[in-house]
Amino acid sequence: MPEGNNNLNGHVVNSVIDFNMIVNTDIGLIKFIQDSYQDNRVFKLEDINRSDREILSLLYSRKNPNPLSEFVNEEFIGEIDSLYKSFFDSYKQEILDHSIIFSNIYKFVSMATENGINLGINTAIAIRDDLEEKELDKHFSIANFLNKDSDKSLIIRREAFYINDYLFFNKNREKILHKKIYITPMQYNLDFLEQNKSKFVTQNQFIFFGEDFKSKGENNDGTEQS
Repeated sequence: MPEGNNNLNGHVVNSVIDFNMIVNTDIGLIKFIQDSYQDNRVFKLEDINRSDREILSLLYSRKNPNPLSEFVNEEFIGEIDSLYKSFFDSYKQEILDHSIIFSNIYKFVSMATENGINLGINTAIAIRDDLEEKELDKHFSIANFLNKDSDKSLIIRREAFYINDYLFFNKNREKILHKKIYITPMQYNLDFLEQNKSKFVTQNQFIFFGEDFKSKGENNDGTEQS
């Protein structure tokens, strides 16, 4: 466990875990499209219909934060942000039903939320809405939720962050200094950290966290359906 120090010095690290670090809605969206929107005018069906492991490889290798960037036909690239928003506005619950929680993430979140204080961690989960809270309640006993919109000031005061990508901080990015940030090893995250020289990048400690699915040689064992 990254922060596990058994609390020997009595200091409790206030951390926050992003909902999207826990529940992989990227693959949930693609699998929802796989089941319900087989439209070859918009989507590259040869990629939409790949195995879960191949889809994860495409998602982790992408250079655009939008997961649809790897799966739409070229003429729709300019519309992926509006497409993404439309899917989540209309079908968020269905997307969550198709999403997954990786077993290593499940174990980490269970430990952090159920036994965190004994390990020197006070953990909150950052969510967007009630649907996300209810989704997590299916799997974990979580006492402390923070809303990404209404609790922004509380979130940025935390010391350690477990996030899906750098966009978690959005416009508050430059207020984040001298923090420890655990982030998924997706290619667009790597590119951002390598190419960006802002204070956000240079004055925080970034640690890649979670399995790297970019290599097709690895397997996808141990995923839990969300």
